[in-house]
Amino acid sequence: MNRVQTYNLISKLLFSGTAPDYMESIINILQSPTLNWNRFIAMGSNHLVLQTIYGKLLQYELTKYIPSEVHEHLKYIHTLNYQRNTGILQQVNSINTLFNRKGIVPLYLKGVGNIIDGLYSNIAERIMHDIDILVPDEQWELAVDILLQDGYLGRKVYNLEKRNETKHYPSLSKPGGIASVEIHRLPLNFKYSDALEINELWQNKKLIAGNNECYVMCDNHKIIHNFIHSQMVHGGNYYAKVSLRNLYDLFLLSRRENLYVILAGMNNYGKQASNYLTIMNKVFGIYKPQEYVLKQKSNWYFIRYEINLHSRFISIGSQFILKIFQRYIKLFFRAFINKELRISLINRLFDKNWYGQHLRSYKHI
Repeated sequence: MNRVQTYNLISKLLFSGTAPDYMESIINILQSPTLNWNRFIAMGSNHLVLQTIYGKLLQYELTKYIPSEVHEHLKYIHTLNYQRNTGILQQVNSINTLFNRKGIVPLYLKGVGNIIDGLYSNIAERIMHDIDILVPDEQWELAVDILLQDGYLGRKVYNLEKRNETKHYPSLSKPGGIASVEIHRLPLNFKYSDALEINELWQNKKLIAGNNECYVMCDNHKIIHNFIHSQMVHGGNYYAKVSLRNLYDLFLLSRRENLYVILAGMNNYGKQASNYLTIMNKVFGIYKPQEYVLKQKSNWYFIRYEINLHSRFISIGSQFILKIFQRYIKLFFRAFINKELRISLINRLFDKNWYGQHLRSYKHI
């Protein structure tokens, strides 16, 4: 079984909850002697959905069709993630209590926000690297000080002079704590602030039942945040790649709100939004009437997406080349006409620590 067929199997498992007709096909594939289980696990791990897959296998009683060693491996990962997320939720509760005492209203973003909002059927479904918390801009420094006084430590030195350019304070972690914490003053990079207006976000925040002064973004804003974060901030549209974890989150949100109505209103990102929605429909086999198809899209994006999907070698190579162009060649020409950027670039080149940090950023490729 090749790379694309393995990808399609994982996609079917993620979508199986609303497509019972997939079940016979899934069972046949799981029993196929050509299924490469090492590739299956590696791909599921790369897309951060192994624990989600195991939840689906359990839910639809499919574990009897997989090898026992694969079953034990997936069960182990699922159990570890359940324990980790349980600890993270306890950490969130502790942080929330600290903030409430000082009159700070925290709003939880991304994975932790989705979990406490009950988006998933099980808290182990989502892998979380850190806890992202948005606080009002005027309380940002106070929120950071509260965590520092509680024993959290910063990984990097915060540059006060760059406050207005800063989206979140450098990551904070506490000895014995489960996850690191990022305190945000903005939900997105300043470059994409037009996509999610901060005042509107606070006005439409959603209170989590049973949790005093604990908020998440409303579902409409979660959809926009998912799209911008995945396709614009992390370069999904630029590299013609998508994360199945992000697509799965988007799919679950589509059960609550109409994605097409929300993303069709994003005039500045119409083509990118259309690309993302079309890929989600393709990956999960969702067929929509013509009126639900956004008009703008890029055929070149889909060609590159298919090539990346078929060849891991081309995918890694093209991503590396595009990153080189974005980070060096394009930046070099921009520095010619932008004095502030030119000075910043020169300062980086004479900073010894920058080289190590910069090289480590290529690890994920």
